[in-house]
Amino acid sequence: KELSRELKSLIAFGMEDQENSFYLDLRSMTLIKNPEKILPENMEKIPEWKPADGFRLMEEFVSSLKSEEIKGELSSVLSEGKGVFKNFKLSMKKHPLIEKNWLRFKENKFDGLIENWFKLLSESRKLEILSREEDLDNETDNLINSDFEFIPVSPEELQDLRSEYRGKTNSFFPFLEISPGLEKVLTALEEK
Repeated sequence: KELSRELKSLIAFGMEDQENSFYLDLRSMTLIKNPEKILPENMEKIPEWKPADGFRLMEEFVSSLKSEEIKGELSSVLSEGKGVFKNFKLSMKKHPLIEKNWLRFKENKFDGLIENWFKLLSESRKLEILSREEDLDNETDNLINSDFEFIPVSPEELQDLRSEYRGKTNSFFPFLEISPGLEKVLTALEEK
């Protein structure tokens, strides 16, 4: 499955929301806010995003600016402490082109983070499925090995078995007879 542009935007919004909890429903590929019941096989919590992550993102953006004047102004805002997020937004409003670049920069960073998270999630889910299938295979092998004994048979013994069981059925298990496939194998072995 792929993440749509709209879903990535919703996940990014949910990551920045510090008051609510968001989960991605992997079956419907929808975002669920504060779910009443979390189904681990169908739902995955979206990546965590803390205020410190947002602050580092703003710092990274400011350090990438070419204009020393705007870089200085925004660096000053970042060093103020209290109200830094609100003041950063207000300062950006004074510079519409820089604000547009900021929003694009932020969107690209979130897209990369969300896509990497989803890729790792998808791979780990595939590994879980493979692991469950491997466990089933091991159980089947163990069952077969514990219930049946496979022993090598010489061509002479094979001929004796073939003669004894050709066309016969077992009274307890009437479905057990030499199948056409086994008949071919026995015939090929006899010819050797």
